Amino acid sequence: MSTAWLRRMFERGWVSDESRKLPNTIARAAIAAALVGSGAISLAPRPAWAQQASPAAATPATPAQSASPAPAPEEAKVLALVERMTNAVLATDIAAYISCVDKADPVFLQEQKNWAKDLDRKPVAEFSIAAAKFRAQSEGEIIADLTMTWKLKGSESARSLKYAGRFVDRKGEWLYAGENWKVLERDNIKVFFDEGRENVAGIAADVLPAIRAHVHEGFALTIDRVQEVKLYSSMQHLQQSIYLSYTDGISGWNEPGESIKMVASAHPDKEGLTSVLAHEYGHVCTFELGPKANEAPWWVLEGVAELSSEHYADKGQFAQRAVRRMAKSGRLREWDALSDFHNTKQADMQMVYTQGHAMLGYISERFGREKRVVWLKAMATGSSLDVASKAAFDLSFAEVDRQWRDSLLPQEEAAPAPAEPASKE
Repeated sequence: MSTAWLRRMFERGWVSDESRKLPNTIARAAIAAALVGSGAISLAPRPAWAQQASPAAATPATPAQSASPAPAPEEAKVLALVERMTNAVLATDIAAYISCVDKADPVFLQEQKNWAKDLDRKPVAEFSIAAAKFRAQSEGEIIADLTMTWKLKGSESARSLKYAGRFVDRKGEWLYAGENWKVLERDNIKVFFDEGRENVAGIAADVLPAIRAHVHEGFALTIDRVQEVKLYSSMQHLQQSIYLSYTDGISGWNEPGESIKMVASAHPDKEGLTSVLAHEYGHVCTFELGPKANEAPWWVLEGVAELSSEHYADKGQFAQRAVRRMAKSGRLREWDALSDFHNTKQADMQMVYTQGHAMLGYISERFGREKRVVWLKAMATGSSLDVASKAAFDLSFAEVDRQWRDSLLPQEEAAPAPAEPASKE
């Protein structure tokens, strides 16, 4: 998840007060509070910024097929499937839920497995899916308008989402196949999007090849497979696609085996969209380094993703300025507080990105790209942070951290280096 885009929106006045609404955002106040909490910004009023509409993409998207009313027997089978899905979620029966999911697309299947797995961590108290307006998209394919409503255990409020869902017949068994996307395909790129987001899909497809080449260079690797990108028309829909429990402000998302997921404004800021795509593709490349990459400290994962996108944003200047201010005032966090995605305090969320980005920048400048990649690969294959640091830098992580923190202070305030042992000669 990238902070550069959110920060840019704040600076342009989109999150400056309660009278102006950030399009597609239901967590403006949380975003602003996180940025303020880091000491990076203040809530001084800023002028509103008017966007210019982007021209439509030159490459047309795949046209949707005409739909007709679904046959009554097939509609009944889909309703029975929806009931099975509902009961599985209420029972926190992950296997039963996955049995309702279409397995033709391994990326969608992985996203659904992660979605269902979160129910173990944060089960629901209430859950329902209402399906209406069934129509046959093509033979063996039905579209229905879905309204999903849920409330987590311990929560006082329910949430809901409306979207067009897709169901497919696999040898007589109807299965859930996710959103009814439109699709734009290019060489090794597949962009899924809603009606009215054709221009955003075109921009994403245009900029992604250069992003991939740039990030591949930073990781010293090449990924040849098709990269999927899903563009959600609202933040609420993106959040729901991750987990039912997800409520934090977000502009992009990626996990191992999943698509890159992004919020797609109808009139996007191309620079911001490019920065978010680069950040998320940084995650894609990180997960390519080894089977345990996602077990690395959260600040490492977000720090290297921010490093991947800085070429398209501010070259890391925001992070450097912020950590220097915080070092001077004694507000830098301990790394353990920024290491666990599920247990990081809300007040420390922004620091995962800012402090992580600054440390990755320091490691890159101090030790070089090759050793940085060795360090990341060590963690991606199961080494601890300290073991990886000793293998790549011949230093404990505690010593790397001490030297980084000293580098942020004026020279006279930095801690003295340990004395060299006396020579025995």
